[in-house]
Amino acid sequence: MMGRETALLRRIGIYAVANFGSKVMSYVTVLLYSYYIQAKELGYYDLVNTTVSALMPLILLQVNDGAYRYILEAKEDRQKYIRTGMSFVALTASVASVLFACLNIVYKFKYALWILLFLVTTAVYTFVLDVVRALGDNKFYAGIGVVNTFVILFLELFGLVVLKRGVEVLLASHSVANILCIALMACKERALCLPRISAIDGCILKKLLVYSVPLIPNVVCWWIVNFSDRYLILHYLGLTANGIYSMANKFPSILIAVTGVFFTAWQETAIKEYSSQNRDAFFSGIFYRYSMLLFGLAAFLIPATRIVASLFLSREYMETWKYTGFLYMGSVFSALCSFLGVGYQISKETARAFFSTVGAAAVNFLVNIALIRRIGIHAASLSTFVAYFFLFVYRMGDSRRYFCISPHYGKWLAMLGLCGASLAITFVSGNLAAPAIAAALGAASVLCFSRGMIKRTVKSIRGLS
Repeated sequence: MMGRETALLRRIGIYAVANFGSKVMSYVTVLLYSYYIQAKELGYYDLVNTTVSALMPLILLQVNDGAYRYILEAKEDRQKYIRTGMSFVALTASVASVLFACLNIVYKFKYALWILLFLVTTAVYTFVLDVVRALGDNKFYAGIGVVNTFVILFLELFGLVVLKRGVEVLLASHSVANILCIALMACKERALCLPRISAIDGCILKKLLVYSVPLIPNVVCWWIVNFSDRYLILHYLGLTANGIYSMANKFPSILIAVTGVFFTAWQETAIKEYSSQNRDAFFSGIFYRYSMLLFGLAAFLIPATRIVASLFLSREYMETWKYTGFLYMGSVFSALCSFLGVGYQISKETARAFFSTVGAAAVNFLVNIALIRRIGIHAASLSTFVAYFFLFVYRMGDSRRYFCISPHYGKWLAMLGLCGASLAITFVSGNLAAPAIAAALGAASVLCFSRGMIKRTVKSIRGLS
């Protein structure tokens, strides 16, 4: 078991070294947005970003997930999967470009050219990045993430501060960074090739689609849980309120960075260890320590966000901290759901993932509709938390088809209570003193429950040098 944990922690170490510096800088850039982009403009950019996210599963048909799964196992046919998947994505992206151009004739989208470039490059970048990860070049995969983030940050800083171009700069920065990273990956990985329609292998494509297409409803439902509230806020509260909510969503990026680093490493480990001895004990131990870390981080970040927002955001965005508490809690349960949902991938029963996620999407929508007129933006963050909590409860039971997680209900409830107390103190306090104490207690809980894992991860990071 220790060997497996060491391998997992080494992967986490690689991704952590590669990503956390850039994520911290990205977090700081969020503060810059508040001084250079008005809430209404940020609301428009968030809608564009949200819509692009919604279109990704329809453009990719999730063949990136299928390619990753099959390339990871394949010994001799990797090139066929890569060539077929790459050519198919190029074809679907071309079709999407034509449809977008036709829609633009009618609706005249603002920043239409940059939106189209952002859409197409995101699709290709997503596929190519998953191929690089499947080929096992973890350090290069992590390095590409760093390059992408730093290029975006540099272009955003230059465009916002020097050129003062606003939202247009945000779209252009992502597009240019995607193109650069695609070029770097194509140069480094010889397995990647220029897409050609004639390169599509019908049998390979069928295997990819059989695996990937059932994931589309699941991904769409994930999108509904994560992003549909933007459209409801736009409809009921307006574009400025959507900009405020967009800013609130950017603060959980630190917690999402932690979960993203872990899940990227865990996904590969889970697939490789699924048939190993003592699998359930191994999965349970990792899940327990991971959940304790997440709850502790949420208890720390909820009050810390109020302090940061009050001291560093512009006046227009200063109150965004009020909406972040349940967003943090939603991020915690989203991460735990992803951990449990890996069972659908390793067993290749991807269609089953849909049933749980559609229930969460329905819960999210119903809570939003019921409360948004009464409590405004708070309905969006609360509905996200409720939906992910529902999904967590469902998947705790359903995941037993693939592996058995030993529950720690008492400790989970204690940590959930700590997060609730942290949220309450942050919200009702009239000054920053009480949130500062709550943040300190949250930080202490992280060290208390996760010090062993943190020490071993640090050793793994040192071992990379």
